[in-house]
Amino acid sequence: MQYKYNPKDYVDYIRDCLRQFHQYHMEHNIALMRAMWDRLYFDTKQALKERRMTSAEREGMLDYYAELISHA
Repeated sequence: MQYKYNPKDYVDYIRDCLRQFHQYHMEHNIALMRAMWDRLYFDTKQALKERRMTSAEREGMLDYYAELISHA
């Protein structure tokens, strides 16, 4: 499956989170997807503080992955 956000485009801690989320999504593991979404919430908050992403990008990413969970 092609995802909207490519892990290679992000700082290492977000990259790791996205890769894990994608793996859990392919496995249909909703519990671990939710856990990764929680981690993504805080990791993107940190990236926002470090000015590595915009607020709009963060919100879009969180919305996108929440939507994947709701359709899993």
